[in-house]
Amino acid sequence: MQADGHLGAVRVNRNGISSGVTSRADFHILTETIPPSFPRTVVAANSFPIRRKHLWDSQGVGMLEYEQPKWYALAVGYQHEQQTERALRSKGLETLVPLYSTQRQWSDRIKEIQLPVFAGYVLCHFPLTQRLHVTDTPGVGKIVGFGGTPAALEDSEIAGIRLVMASKQPWAPWPYLEAGDRVRVERGPMRGLEGTLLRTKDALRLVIGVELLQRSMAVELDREAIKPIRKRTV
Repeated sequence: MQADGHLGAVRVNRNGISSGVTSRADFHILTETIPPSFPRTVVAANSFPIRRKHLWDSQGVGMLEYEQPKWYALAVGYQHEQQTERALRSKGLETLVPLYSTQRQWSDRIKEIQLPVFAGYVLCHFPLTQRLHVTDTPGVGKIVGFGGTPAALEDSEIAGIRLVMASKQPWAPWPYLEAGDRVRVERGPMRGLEGTLLRTKDALRLVIGVELLQRSMAVELDREAIKPIRKRTV
């Protein structure tokens, strides 16, 4: 590379680091066009060490976002949630499929079965660099998102679901709620969990939701364990 601003022949590896840069005068901005299956990389070294700038691919997803594992919702085949989850786990992927117990009337008896809280979806943790590894799994239809771009779930939503599952309290699917009294659990295994308070005839329930899916789950609560969250005044 020449120091007068004209770029000579340089080598840039997959991580966007030039193997030919030896001094500040050697470089201004390096760009590399790589195959369409990968995002474009820009390397800038106005100071050392070399830093990568953030660009976007054709679907509006940043390169650094490709590399960071996040939770996504996968649309799966009808009544294939658990089967698909097993297939994803066999590939070494982390998954989450909350199940709840319910009763079904058979011809000669009542049987208790377990069904997914978020019917038709499997939650999965992976970087978008493994997108094809995920979507070619039998049972997976697509990664839920907007306009063809995958949308990550909020970490707080995943944390809330895990707290409910670890609590061993009864839970079940619930219609998605957008408004209501916001409360925080102050005691017990779900301490710190926030959600919408639901008052029913025989119990109090805390409703937590996954906004992207417009789905919720409700868990029974002890009245003494919750405290209202005060609304901030502007």
